[in-house]
Amino acid sequence: MKKNIVQLFRWSLSLIGLIVLVVVMIFALSLRPQGSSLGNDIQTLEERLVQLGIPVKSVTVTKQSPLEIEVILQSSGIDEKLGQDDLRYKFLTEREVELAYLNFATHIESYRLILVTAKGNTIYDSTVFLYPDLPSQKLTQAPPSSIENSKAKDILERNLNLQGFRLLTLDVPSSYTASDNSKLVTLDLSTGTSADKTNNAQIGEFFMNLSSQMEDINNRYGTRVVLIHVRIKDLDDKLLVDYLEDFETGKQSSWVDENFVASWYPQPAPAISSEPQETTVPVVLPTATPPKSTTLPTPITLPVAYPPPPTSNPYP
Repeated sequence: MKKNIVQLFRWSLSLIGLIVLVVVMIFALSLRPQGSSLGNDIQTLEERLVQLGIPVKSVTVTKQSPLEIEVILQSSGIDEKLGQDDLRYKFLTEREVELAYLNFATHIESYRLILVTAKGNTIYDSTVFLYPDLPSQKLTQAPPSSIENSKAKDILERNLNLQGFRLLTLDVPSSYTASDNSKLVTLDLSTGTSADKTNNAQIGEFFMNLSSQMEDINNRYGTRVVLIHVRIKDLDDKLLVDYLEDFETGKQSSWVDENFVASWYPQPAPAISSEPQETTVPVVLPTATPPKSTTLPTPITLPVAYPPPPTSNPYP
């Protein structure tokens, strides 16, 4: 009798040990695909940035839960200052990171964006917390567009009101087009006059009506243009305005020539900050703990005037 009890006890211990082993193996296996999937998602994100022509140095996970990543870009600037192309690099990178939840089964809680010079010095460093109430975090997957890039270009050339500006180039680059056929449009315009004779109200009117124009074209033709990059030059091919807008999130970024900015807005001209400011996503300095509350800036109807890169000749 006693021998049977001892044997039963041993069997019970063996069974418990086997159950514990099975549970541990299941737990380990459940974690492994997740880590592998996260690594694949980050790699896909980096490949997407490279596809867009963004000079990516690295994309790394700095914290897995909640998910935090760090993106380091090579600045286009010289003399340890931000370059003109950095405006586009930042804007496109921010969109791809902030909308990663639509493309992967991964939701990024915050990201740190760093731009470094050729010497490795950091000239831009910003951390963004992606709170659920931000416009970029409320989007849903849109149905894919059946309109190809060449047809979209033709539709835009026929329907976009340029407010009297002369069209230099209009392109729908295939390098941007996503799997759902969402598109980026690049638009180069000329005022047809010298900078000192340019009608600033004409420029303001163009940008004020741009979003509603694109919304109407997208609705009528199914073009699914989600981004636009506009460059306005004077008669001498001098760049006056460099402007980007995301029609899905409402974000805008712009640069205005320092000799042109004084007459860009109605007087008195608004104060110009020393660093670019985004219009919808709060940017805070890196801290160990996210801030308890953040007040979102009020959207504006005109593009934000950015100071030019601090150099006497920002363009080649």
